[in-house]
Amino acid sequence: MEHSRRDTIYLAGMDLSFWFSWAFGMFSVLYLQEKGFSATRIGLINAVGSIVAFFALTFWGSVSDRMRALKPMLYLLLIAAAVSWGVIPLIPSSQTGSFLMFLALIAVANFFRLPSSTFTDNLLVRASADHELNYGMIRGLGSLSFAAGCVLINWLLPQTGTAPLFWIAAVCCLPVLFFLSQVKEPVFVNKTETDHGLQLQELLQNRPYIFFCIYIFFFTICYNADTSFITYFMADNDIALDSYAIFLGYRAALEFPTLFALKFLRARFPLKRLLPLFGLLMGLDSLCLSFLVHDTLQLILFSSLFGLGNGIYIGVSANYVYSLAPPRLKASAQAIFASVCSIASVIGSAGGGVVYDLLPSRQYYLMLGLILLSITGLFTLATLTPAARPSCPSA
Repeated sequence: MEHSRRDTIYLAGMDLSFWFSWAFGMFSVLYLQEKGFSATRIGLINAVGSIVAFFALTFWGSVSDRMRALKPMLYLLLIAAAVSWGVIPLIPSSQTGSFLMFLALIAVANFFRLPSSTFTDNLLVRASADHELNYGMIRGLGSLSFAAGCVLINWLLPQTGTAPLFWIAAVCCLPVLFFLSQVKEPVFVNKTETDHGLQLQELLQNRPYIFFCIYIFFFTICYNADTSFITYFMADNDIALDSYAIFLGYRAALEFPTLFALKFLRARFPLKRLLPLFGLLMGLDSLCLSFLVHDTLQLILFSSLFGLGNGIYIGVSANYVYSLAPPRLKASAQAIFASVCSIASVIGSAGGGVVYDLLPSRQYYLMLGLILLSITGLFTLATLTPAARPSCPSA
């Protein structure tokens, strides 16, 4: 019991400090917007970063499976991400060629930063399974920590501006490294089995896994196109940008109820029956942005749908992927899944920026809402067919 409590404390400390740090790194779009970049240019920067992240996730996932270790790799990712992210505000935005410098440095930072979130969550999922801990509760505390960080940012932002947030995000990685040093390495299969069975073809022949990746591909296009340009929606509809941090914090806080209830929900419903819920809720959120949001209060209140949906997405998708992968390929399965999300993020960022500059903001979110509801409906119908009913072990 004492052993389990100690594991929970260290894992919770790692997750709390990681997502608190992550909150301070969420303002790159606002920073670039303040520097005068258009939605198209910001979309291009995010798209290139996502392309880099795609290759990085595949690379680091393969490295982890071959090393049979997560922690050494995560140390490297966290330190390199903190350093590269902290350098971004040092770029002189008025200088000729500053756009290309931002493009290059953010791409380098994303080679380390985006995989760090994927493998932090991967470590939490695997450690929770190994020690029979409540993943949903620990990850939910991480969401509350993110929300607390956003509340603090809302107080800091008018006094400091966005540039110091990059440096605070870097410094806040220090407690993450401490708690990571106390967390036990997840159990890996023996080396012989790993070397013999490290064939990604197994994943590519896993129909439920591939089918879910296809759905997530289209979902993530819409997800990224939604979240990347919300500050532009706010500006276009006369909603004060100084409420952006509170908006992010409130959405993150609403992830906690669904993550906390995850253990209860999984005891009563198969994971695949919970999967369509996040697409439904986020699709409704986009429709609310199109039709019902006209001021700050409405923006925050209707974002409850997104927050609850994102909580389900975080808790269910990671565990579903974990349950489908063979033991020796779990890190690779998570990495490939994250890489699919990265490819979709490229399309969502680059395509979303172009489309946003062409359409009125409300029509843009109407389009996203209809696409989300349509693909979620198709996915739900497909999973109800007998051929698509896999027998998935519980994670």
